[in-house]
This record gives sequence, structure tokens and C-alpha cells, in this order.
Amino acid sequence: MNNTSSDHMEPDDGTALSTVVWGLKRYAWVVVLGAILGALVVPWYQYQQPKEYHASALVVAAELRITTTVLPRYATSVFDNGKVADAVSGKFGAAGDPEDIVPKEASLVAAQDSIVLEVIGHSDNPLDAVKIADLAAATFVDELNSPGAGVGVFELQSEASAPVEATDVFKAAPYSIIVGTIGGFILGVGSVLLFLVLNRPVVGGPRRLVGLPVAGLVYIPRRRLGKSRDSGRLEGTTTLARNVLARSPDTIYVLGHKRRAAKTEMVTWALRDALGRAPTKGALIRRVDGGGPLARPVIQIDSPEDPRLLEMSASTLMLIVAPEGLSLSSLRRITDPFDPAHAAVVIVRRTFRHSDEEDEIVSLPPSAPSKAPAPESPRPAPGLSRAKPTE
Repeated sequence: MNNTSSDHMEPDDGTALSTVVWGLKRYAWVVVLGAILGALVVPWYQYQQPKEYHASALVVAAELRITTTVLPRYATSVFDNGKVADAVSGKFGAAGDPEDIVPKEASLVAAQDSIVLEVIGHSDNPLDAVKIADLAAATFVDELNSPGAGVGVFELQSEASAPVEATDVFKAAPYSIIVGTIGGFILGVGSVLLFLVLNRPVVGGPRRLVGLPVAGLVYIPRRRLGKSRDSGRLEGTTTLARNVLARSPDTIYVLGHKRRAAKTEMVTWALRDALGRAPTKGALIRRVDGGGPLARPVIQIDSPEDPRLLEMSASTLMLIVAPEGLSLSSLRRITDPFDPAHAAVVIVRRTFRHSDEEDEIVSLPPSAPSKAPAPESPRPAPGLSRAKPTE
């Protein structure tokens, strides 16, 4: 059997980028759903969190023996030495490491070139925020004065006043909605990309799939509201028929995934119609009877275990129908039993568009029976023409 030249194949433009673009188009609803959920969940979560209040007490250096440049670093080291955390923990029952208490419940703001230190108490209870700030400030003053007058003399300038609710920009509706939408969008895109990596779907474009040549890309129109599929059109069957004829097969078997039997049947019928309209050259297409049209048998089968495949000859061609989105692993399970020299893949893409070019159009069958009629064996079958499959 003659192998098909690469000139008859679809262009080899199947790349990872094209797969990603296809996946984002096919599963755009996942991205949109993720963005919507993010825009709803993040604001809801933010507003479910308890309110936080903070109250401030001020500590001042009445006498200072060190420079104001060094003071912030010195004050921070004293505040973090664990004494303030122990005092807050012992009074308010806070548990955990000092890092969990400072700065979570008590924090320090030491501005550069300033002798004023701000001690802040944090709590979901406004009164506790004041008490934490006062206790932390008193303990802090004692620790600052413990080395003696060599560093300086520190005192409490003012106790904590009425607490103020902590401001959180992400709690504001516009910010939380924007953050949630962006986060949900990223999550949706990530989910699609993960699915593409794990599933590795078939996408139209490559010249070869799972080691087999691609004989063509056939478009199956989607059913539209108010219209039956009878009025649809198939595109790509002329290219498919041309590639099939280049192999000069005597019999053509068409096999697809069991769950995609309807698409396999449409491809089978369209190929029969296209080959029935193809011009004849010598004995390339056998005459079935004296007065009938010229054709070659196109037989749809349901399984690689079909007994008719035992009679495959060197000139028999096996076409494997692979709808876009079918995983490469599922396609490989179908194609493994067949020799690449006698088999090819037909990619099927669902589309809303319809072609106006007559030589690229084949009308769909008026009905979709569960199984396409097939002859008992790959022997010459009745001639195929433009007649409907039921005739």
C-alpha cells in the first residue's frame, strides 16, 4: 500500500500554545466561574472575620544618652526580648511563642529620629486593646530603664485612649471584590492548565498523533436552537477524501471511541458521500456493478476486536476518529492494535460555522441511527453515491 505523502497532510502547527488556547476557549466557563466565585467568596470571608481594634500608648525618652538614629533599633530589640510577651500572656491568657504575641497582640512603632515610641495593643475587644497597650507600655518602660541611666531615662507619656477599629483595605467592598475576582481568575486558569497537562487532549492541527498520520480535520456543526441537525453541513471531507484516495485503499474501515459513536457515524457517512462524488481514474475505484456508480466500501466498526478486521489486506485503510478533547491515552488504546502504515487519524471539531464553498460541503444524513449500515465483509459492496444512508 502506498504511504501518504506529507504534502497531503494538515500543517504541523499543533503546539503547546495551541493546546492552551484551545483549552481556555473550550473551558472558558471554568475561568468565568472561578472569577465569579472569587468575587463572592473573598468579600464574604473578609466580612466574616472578627473586627480588630487597636489602642496606642506613648513612651518618651526623657533623657537620652544614645543618638536618635540608634534608638529605634535598641527599642525594637528590648520590645522583642520576651518580657513584654510574657506580661501580656500572663495577664490575658494568650498562649504561644513570643512571636505569636508580639506583634500580633502588642506591637511597637519606633520612628527614625524621634524620641517618642508608640506601643499598640490589638484585640477584637476594644477594652482589651486598651489594657494590652497599657500593660505592654509599662513593661516596656521597665525594660528600657533596667540598664540604668547609661542609655537614658524613659517614661510613659500617655496611656492608651479609646480604641480605634483597625483598617483593612481588603475589607472594603471594591478592593475585596477586585482581589477575589483576580484570585478566582488565576485559580480558574490554573485548573484548566492542570487538566490539560494531566489529560493531554487531542487538538486539531498536528500532522501526527500517537504515531499515526492525521488524514484530515472534519468540522461537525453544533445543533442550534430552533434548527435540527438535518440542515447542518460538514467541512473538511474533501481534504479527508483526497488524503484517503492518495493511499489507494480497496476497503476503508472507520473506528471511533464507543462514547463518541455519533461523531464516528457522521464522519463515515460524509466520507462515503465524498468518495461517491470523486472523479474516477482507471481502476483506482472499482465498479461495483455494470450500471451503478463508482465507489469503494467504507465500513464503520464499533471495536478493534471486530472479526471483519481479520480479513484486512495490505491495501486496507483504518481511519480512527478522534474528537477534539479526547485524551491521548484513550486514543492510544484504540490505535495500539493497528500498524501505522495502514492506519490514520481523523480529528473531529465541533463548530458553529458553516462553509459556503460547495466543494467543501457534504450534507449530513437526515437521521442518526444507532449504527450505520455496513456490508457483511470487506468484499465489494453496493455502490455509494449521493443517496441517503437509508436508501
